[in-house]
Amino acid sequence: MKISSDKEMRPYFVSPLFDSLFVCGGAVWILFAMSLSVSSQTSNSHQMQLLYQISALGAIFFSACHSLATPVLEAVENFSSGKSSFKSSLCSSCKPGLGSLFALIIVAATILSLDVWLRLPLIAVLCKYYLLLVPYHFLFQIKGIFLIYCRRGGFPLDPHRRRQLDFLFHTTAFYWVAFLLSSGQQAGQTFLFQELPAWALFSESFVDILRLLVSVFAFCYCSRLLFRLGRKVNRVPWIAILLLASGLAFFLLPIWCVKELWLFVPSFFHGLQYLIVVNERLKENLQEALKDYSSFFYPVSLVLVLFLYGLPWLIFMGSGWKVIAALFVIFQLWHFHLDGHIWKKKKERLQNRSFKNFSALSSLCESARNLRPGYPRAIFSHQAHLDRSTD
Repeated sequence: MKISSDKEMRPYFVSPLFDSLFVCGGAVWILFAMSLSVSSQTSNSHQMQLLYQISALGAIFFSACHSLATPVLEAVENFSSGKSSFKSSLCSSCKPGLGSLFALIIVAATILSLDVWLRLPLIAVLCKYYLLLVPYHFLFQIKGIFLIYCRRGGFPLDPHRRRQLDFLFHTTAFYWVAFLLSSGQQAGQTFLFQELPAWALFSESFVDILRLLVSVFAFCYCSRLLFRLGRKVNRVPWIAILLLASGLAFFLLPIWCVKELWLFVPSFFHGLQYLIVVNERLKENLQEALKDYSSFFYPVSLVLVLFLYGLPWLIFMGSGWKVIAALFVIFQLWHFHLDGHIWKKKKERLQNRSFKNFSALSSLCESARNLRPGYPRAIFSHQAHLDRSTD
């Protein structure tokens, strides 16, 4: 059912071009095309080094910084629910967040000590565990932004299509987990220069069949949305379909494509998405704080990121990668936990609001039925109001 809205013709965060590039993955596809062009040349060392540097800068400026924006997003959500002022919400969000982060750093130091002293690959196991959680975190952020586009475009998904969307994302995430745990991906699997443990739980044939089935389902789902868009009936905004198609392609394309794409996906897709959503939530709820947030957040975030990951490298030099890997994984798990808590509270608040609206509507219907038994649906029918005026 179509819902009228003042943003019906403008579901974008900024503009169609900006959203296509920095929310829906356009920048990643451009960088991927550049990497394919460079790799096809014979003398490509300088160009490849440039692309690696772009990937590293994106990891610092966008991927690492977006995790630090989580307390800001939580403060905005608390402020929008009317609990307190933005500053007090930010302070109340940062205090437990910093406390849990400090506790996690202690856990990382303990794991690192056991790894070094007992010569157990605990850091590698921690990295492997993190990689198994990544598809769920990435995909359900895509789902959240997809639903935002649908709502702002005036065409929210009905419960049936939302269940289909949930099933699509869960099966895609499961495919990626099965791929990481397949027998063909265990040899030489590394992350942040840590050799990961070999957990061969699935055969390659099972993973190939699963990828084919999920890809067919994803193609059918996106094609149906495009078909409805062409018919202009209950159409999902094209920008939401572009986001969905890009996000699924980053997981379901052939492996040689995925390896190149994921040089840029965490920074120029996932990280930028998160920062843009936080910026938009501030713009919607607290316009006067937007300038202060922009001038304060990014410099402080860069300093913290450089301190958190650069200091171990300066102190431990070559062996610093083990420390960096431990800090990185613990920091990302902290971000996953806080982000999941934010969306859970927001979902509960929306469900409570829907329940209150339903209760109010039921009371109104009951009042209408008691006032005039002959017209129990008078509140919904314009014709009934006309009949009432002619009585």
